[in-house]
Amino acid sequence: MQAAIALACVTAFQTVVMGSWLAWRRMDQLRATLTHWRLSTLVGLAGVSGSAGWFTAMTLQQVAYVRALGQVELLFTFAVSLLVFREKITGRDVLGCSMILASVVVISILG
Repeated sequence: MQAAIALACVTAFQTVVMGSWLAWRRMDQLRATLTHWRLSTLVGLAGVSGSAGWFTAMTLQQVAYVRALGQVELLFTFAVSLLVFREKITGRDVLGCSMILASVVVISILG
């Protein structure tokens, strides 16, 4: 329950801050978000669902382990950028992903 309350507070804060910033600096983007409210709502719900997963995981396990394992998300992002969007991948990108993967494996073994 504490995780749900924390999530509600964080989400409300993010909504107010981002809405204010958009109103101040990018009114066109705020209008587009409001115009396409159905799609925006789905994106928001997906984000809240992901955050709920994070907050729940952090109540069940040590935060350091959850965050470390969460780095796998970057590997999926890398794979999507390569396979779906056909972006150019550099040696630096591969090195970074390799380091992330190695750190997750080490933490999984030692944890």
